[in-house]
Amino acid sequence: MSAEPSVETRHLSAGSEVTNILGTSCAGKPVAGSFIKHWEKHSGCSRSKCAAQGCLNEAKEGGHVKIAGGPLSSLMKADWWIIPVCKTHNKGLSCKSYKVDSVIAVEAPPKFNERVRSWKHDFEKLGQYLKEKMSKLSI
Repeated sequence: MSAEPSVETRHLSAGSEVTNILGTSCAGKPVAGSFIKHWEKHSGCSRSKCAAQGCLNEAKEGGHVKIAGGPLSSLMKADWWIIPVCKTHNKGLSCKSYKVDSVIAVEAPPKFNERVRSWKHDFEKLGQYLKEKMSKLSI
């Protein structure tokens, strides 16, 4: 049996902004069995509260995020990370980008087909962002 590859972790300070990655529900499950278990194993932590700043809900899921605020900067980021979140904050359409409390993010490298599937959603978010900006410029 081959050893599991090393997994990078990154400390996010309180107020760091993350952007949900849409289209990851079909992503291959990690060796640990679930994304929240993957986060617990590699962060060395257990967390009962959602990482989203101000959220008091229980963190029952490992949410895929990019460490970048907003659709423009998140398009430029290729790295995928897992943070502990509640069901509400794991739904990209409901929260888009948000700030987090101090938390350890755990690397979750996507397979090529998973990355391609997420691009569609990234471009939809970009289109929505540009539409909102253009509507504010209208007189």
